[in-house]
Amino acid sequence: MEIRNEKFIRNKISDSPNVVVLSSKYDCLVCRDYVVDTLSPVFDLDQYGHVEFYELEDDMIFPLNRTDPTLFIYKHGVLQSLSSGALPQSEIYVLLDRYYG
Repeated sequence: MEIRNEKFIRNKISDSPNVVVLSSKYDCLVCRDYVVDTLSPVFDLDQYGHVEFYELEDDMIFPLNRTDPTLFIYKHGVLQSLSSGALPQSEIYVLLDRYYG
């Protein structure tokens, strides 16, 4: 998963059919463990090779009142799912298979 800025990610969402964005904070310890232990093993699977995964650590231009980490799932530029907090790995599989399976 690449760490990118919001401008880059917004362009990718517009241009790419399958984009997942994790919004987190650099100093969020839960986020660091979540990325390494839960998300990276899922995102590295070949079955999701057609999905682009990005992490946003910057403050958002239009911030949401949310909990870190927040997972945004986009399909053809449209937000399909927004999940706040650290989801279990099994739920990540369910979401990815639902939208990109």
